[in-house]
Amino acid sequence: MSPSPSLLVAVEDVRASLGPVLLGSTVGALLSGIVTMQMFLYYKLYPDDPFSFRFLVSART
Repeated sequence: MSPSPSLLVAVEDVRASLGPVLLGSTVGALLSGIVTMQMFLYYKLYPDDPFSFRFLVSART
């Protein structure tokens, strides 16, 4: 039994959208890593900052 034509169209739609989803996920992961590295460097370089500043930095990430 062969798949119905509507199922084939749905599979083609999914295949067409996988590229942009993969690209968007990769860019999102890269940007998240950059933000995490900036937060880590902030905590290492400015250990004497007030707690309120440190809390704001952690809340923004």
